[in-house]
Amino acid sequence: MKTGVFEINMLRTNYLLLSAFLLFLIQSCGPGIQDFEKPLTDNYTLNRVSSYEICISPKGGWNDNEEIIPSKVVKLNVFENYIIVQRLESEDEKPYDSVDYNKTFTKDRYDYWIIDSDKKQIFKKLSYSQFLTKLDSLKIPKNLKLIDVYEY
Repeated sequence: MKTGVFEINMLRTNYLLLSAFLLFLIQSCGPGIQDFEKPLTDNYTLNRVSSYEICISPKGGWNDNEEIIPSKVVKLNVFENYIIVQRLESEDEKPYDSVDYNKTFTKDRYDYWIIDSDKKQIFKKLSYSQFLTKLDSLKIPKNLKLIDVYEY
């Protein structure tokens, strides 16, 4: 009789250990709690995959023919069909970089990007003065406030 109880207890213990292991595997894979995807316009979304991988891409994903705003987007706003972005510059960014998971970001050094989501046209890596000039030429208000990605 004691052998039967021992075997049942071992089965329960093994079941609990296997369940705990599977739960650990499920939680360690996939998006984290703070990861998100937020729609910006009909064509583009804001994507956070990790604290260093925050980009803007076409809604259905992207390929080599479609441009994205690579990591690390820090502030943005939408005005009509335009997406206006402030991005933390990468120290080791390649000229035609799209997604690179090993970037080193420069603190307090930003560039600015504007997407015309209807025309799928991107003005990229603008300095602040170029950015203000481009806002003016596109008739986007210069006082449009850029919002932190976590508050947007």
